Amino acid sequence: DIVERWNALLAQLERRRQALMSLNDLMTLLRDIETLSAEFTALEPSVRSKDMGKHILGVQDLLQKHDLVESQIAAQGDWLANIVQTGSDYVRGKGEQHELLSRKLSELEAQYESLRSLARQRREGLERARQLYQLIQDHEEEEHWLAEQHQVCLHILANRAIPATPQLHRLFKGLGPAVQGR
Repeated sequence: DIVERWNALLAQLERRRQALMSLNDLMTLLRDIETLSAEFTALEPSVRSKDMGKHILGVQDLLQKHDLVESQIAAQGDWLANIVQTGSDYVRGKGEQHELLSRKLSELEAQYESLRSLARQRREGLERARQLYQLIQDHEEEEHWLAEQHQVCLHILANRAIPATPQLHRLFKGLGPAVQGR
């Protein structure tokens, strides 16, 4: 009788130990989920930013910063995959609070996908801003070049000297291909 009671006590102790280990695994997963969720939340303002820079250098700086944010998101995606795998194994084993864990994992995956989508939209906006500022910069350079050429032509025309005629002819001859090239 004592041996049976002792074996029953050992079996009960083993069940309790397994329940505590399962609860410890659940708490570890939930803590990891909360940590990752907090990191996603911390990154969200940078991908929601409407700042597109005020000039091309500002946009390039923002693009470099955005590259770092995307790298962080990708690294956390790897961590998320590990958490989801561990959590899925736990849920399949029907451990303690498996419904809660399933819900938290789904929310975390949705938060990650939302963050990736926002990062993609931010990159597209920054790329468009860079193209716009590049166009503006190119336009200003072309205007400046045209103004220089205009001043040269006006200066030569203002002299109206007969010896300047061949120089003027060479200038206009060279100016045609230069304008075509631009």
